[in-house]
Amino acid sequence: DKFIQKLLKTSIIQSVLDWVEAKKLAEDMKALKSANKDLNKVDPRKVDKFTDASERHQRIKTVLFLSEGDSAAKSIAGARGNNPYIGSFPLRGKPQNVREKDIIRILGLDREKKGKDGKVEPNEIQKILTIIGLKIGTPVRSLDELRFGKVALASDADTDGFHICGLLINLFDRFWPELFKMGFVHILRTPVVMVTLKDKSTLEFFTERAYKKWEANAGAKLKGSTMKYYKGLASWSTK
Repeated sequence: DKFIQKLLKTSIIQSVLDWVEAKKLAEDMKALKSANKDLNKVDPRKVDKFTDASERHQRIKTVLFLSEGDSAAKSIAGARGNNPYIGSFPLRGKPQNVREKDIIRILGLDREKKGKDGKVEPNEIQKILTIIGLKIGTPVRSLDELRFGKVALASDADTDGFHICGLLINLFDRFWPELFKMGFVHILRTPVVMVTLKDKSTLEFFTERAYKKWEANAGAKLKGSTMKYYKGLASWSTK
């Protein structure tokens, strides 16, 4: 015990810890380099359920809508009509919280899944990076480097939707904080409650809290009014 206590006071332990950390970092960078190399080989248009913008030359004008689920993506596809500047991709479940996580885990390289064709199936974050043209460890100098000029986070207007939106903001903030200064990240906000008053005029509420507050103070306006709850984009008409 005396020897161990004496050893702990030397620089040997810290040297070992530094070596372990450096080794882990080297392994992560090797995996990242390999992952980025693989991303270069993937054709974004072949990402499952991704609908690309049809504009080919002025990509800086295009917007990628990241939606919550297939139904929302169909709503976006229907609403865009012949607009060549809009693309969409439906998210499956909630993206990872990438804060303080190893890059290997973020990209799913620690538990790679193989599809029916025997090829490795990329996880949701890998798909997003492929579609946009982002690489972890490579800063964005200009939006001209990317496949889209903007991204619009189009999650549902409920608690889960706000969480998903926050997790996506977290992803961009950790690896490419410069995108916020470039005006790349946007949020598509839709009302969660619509109230039609007796005179047929409408009121929009973007949080349930705001609606409850109005309801508590509406008084006579409540008489003859109707309220409709909209969970997400799939609840809205194409118009």
